[in-house]
Amino acid sequence: MKNNNLQGQGNDSFIKFLGFSLSIGVPIEKIESQGLYLNREWWEHPMPTSAIKSMIGSLEGYKMSEEQTQAKAVLECCKLLQCDISAKDVREHTELKPNIINKLLAQLHKEGKLVRKGRGRYELKQQIEWTDQDVVLDKKINFDMPYFDKVAVFHTGDIILLGAPTGGGKTHIALNIVAQLQKQGIKPYYISLESGSRHSEIAKNLKLEQQNYFISKEPIDNPVQIELIKEAVTIIDWIYLGEDFAQTQAVFKHLNDEIARKGGILIVFTQLKEDGNWFAVNLIKSFASFAARFMYKDRDKRDKSFWFIDKIRDPIGNYPEARVNCKFDFETKILEKDTNEY
Repeated sequence: MKNNNLQGQGNDSFIKFLGFSLSIGVPIEKIESQGLYLNREWWEHPMPTSAIKSMIGSLEGYKMSEEQTQAKAVLECCKLLQCDISAKDVREHTELKPNIINKLLAQLHKEGKLVRKGRGRYELKQQIEWTDQDVVLDKKINFDMPYFDKVAVFHTGDIILLGAPTGGGKTHIALNIVAQLQKQGIKPYYISLESGSRHSEIAKNLKLEQQNYFISKEPIDNPVQIELIKEAVTIIDWIYLGEDFAQTQAVFKHLNDEIARKGGILIVFTQLKEDGNWFAVNLIKSFASFAARFMYKDRDKRDKSFWFIDKIRDPIGNYPEARVNCKFDFETKILEKDTNEY
């Protein structure tokens, strides 16, 4: 091959060829042998051996830079995923080769940045940034929480757990909350996990229009698929997990991580047992900052009802438990607080 008209001895095409060998995993010592052979056998005017070795040296620097870029990409992906990280997940985000991803995940684990949770599964270690300055970790909400504004103080990042028995009107309550928020200028995100839900019909009864709240375009089948919107009020209607303690923990751990990252308020409806008690009570209440069960004074009449509040993290007054009476108007479908005692 003629190389009489090359500008200098650093032929770009020659370096690119050697760089390709490096990119497909050829060891650097073999690349040097390749370079020396091609230079000696292919060029009409071979370059000095020192020039070839200098090229190989520059490739080693490139290799280090590429590895650093790949390692950074994998680490950033792990920070995004946080937990239950696998090579498959990382590949979908970075499009790196599996062997490179596995090597870098193992390296991050060795460096103590990842915790191994099982074969091929990792979780990111949380690095604490310390300061001796005032830091505002949360803040009070700037609106009245429907039904509960007089009994508790709510902050961004709170999970509000509301339970009701089968057929207890969870969707009616959820849409009443949407209506009360809408009157305060809040446009919440409403997620219906109930098959065959009639929430649109109930919304019309309450004079709500679709422009008053957000809904998902596609059905959501699994609560761990839910990704919250930053600083939004989100209402999930409803989650039923029964006595599956492992699933309950996984779902509420996911929702807790989401609200911790995104802020806002998360209102979660769940089903109660027939006797009015919680399923998996310890797990469910451990994640919520506020938990209340909806009861009827007379299950047949249903005009009078009340919230029995089991947990208040930040009560107004010294009341770890409280009760809020309600009344339901069958004509307007409005559920509102009732000041009467019963």
